Amino acid sequence: MVTATFRFESTLNGFLTPARRDQAVTQRCADTATIKHAIEVLGVPHTEVGLVLVNGKPAALDCRVQDGDDVIVFSPSPDAYGEGVDSGGLSGAPTFIADSHLGALARLLRMAGFDTLYDNHYHDSDIQAIATDEGRIVLTRDRELLKRRAIGHGCYVHALEPATQLSEVARRFGLARAARPFSLCLHCNAPLRPVDKNAVRGQVPDMGWSRHERFNTCDICRRVYWAGTHWQRMRKLLQEVLRDAETGGVARSLPHHPGHRAVTAATVNADGLQTSGGTGMQDDSQRRNDERHEPSNLGSGGGQSGPDEDLRAKVYGALSLHGIDLGDVSVRAENGCVILDGSVSDQQMKQRMEEIAMECEGVQRIQNNLGLAKAAGGGRDTAGNQNPGAGMTGQLGQGTSRGNVSGSGTGEASGSGPSTSTGTKGNG
Repeated sequence: MVTATFRFESTLNGFLTPARRDQAVTQRCADTATIKHAIEVLGVPHTEVGLVLVNGKPAALDCRVQDGDDVIVFSPSPDAYGEGVDSGGLSGAPTFIADSHLGALARLLRMAGFDTLYDNHYHDSDIQAIATDEGRIVLTRDRELLKRRAIGHGCYVHALEPATQLSEVARRFGLARAARPFSLCLHCNAPLRPVDKNAVRGQVPDMGWSRHERFNTCDICRRVYWAGTHWQRMRKLLQEVLRDAETGGVARSLPHHPGHRAVTAATVNADGLQTSGGTGMQDDSQRRNDERHEPSNLGSGGGQSGPDEDLRAKVYGALSLHGIDLGDVSVRAENGCVILDGSVSDQQMKQRMEEIAMECEGVQRIQNNLGLAKAAGGGRDTAGNQNPGAGMTGQLGQGTSRGNVSGSGTGEASGSGPSTSTGTKGNG
């Protein structure tokens, strides 16, 4: 058996027992247990997991839990489907399959133009098979269904009222921009096509037929649709729900420290705390702490705790998710100041890391102690030159999730030591 510590973002509290919310949870696991298994034993389906940090580094769900691991679990970040993190690796417009409790939601999704399968007689095994074969996202209020290994893409629907459910799903998968209202049959889920007015005479009430010129039909059930008063009410509903889904945010707070102030979903996106459908960016060997740098156990090894620990995790996640190799870099945080130590390949990478760290919510100042890696032949840096350090003054724009970085600073680097620069975030 191994023992690990787990902490969950507050948006995942609904899956946890009250005793496990907003605090570190020590869990004993089998030697062969994966991160996925351990998280699901605690109550959170893998489809509801976004970024996972293990000892400060992004990790895949299929990595094995190691003794002493410190695991932080985030929920998926809302973003535009196909452009953002929650597409789960699927291409094209999202398609769904809803369980037997979500028939009204299925009809609303069809109304918005999203291919959604629904049958009151589907068993869980049917939903799993169809979702796997057709690459559909499973919508359900049954968390045990989402824990099935074969289901790679899913969403636990928290809301109970259909319009609110639509808003929740639209926000989760960024559906507002991809909506094609009234393009699918509400009953058959098949595409609608225009039909000549005279061809539907007798199928449409006389008043509707006389007042309207444009009609659509479903080739499967032969139902006819036109823009009557019901259509107008439904169009207004869709506009309101999709607008709210696009502009609304979900309050999110970082795990472990209950008193830590909340941040918006947009801020979390700007910070880069994102992942692809729960798949990590490093394999099991990469996520182990390297003995060459200071421990990165987010508190248990580096002396970090509370807000400093959370800030450090955010910056680590942001750097990693921008594709930066942190093999020779360590990150610390002290009272809003982020300290970068170690070495990087070139001056541009050093400045880029400082800019990414500065954009993270809560960072007030950067102490950039990063040096430039020496070439194998003993040159001073990879280009054989001395390089000035680069400082930065950043200012966060009002009303935006990400500020524009401007300003400059200078530092000096010798052939034998790292350059140091200090950036400070402006008051805005």
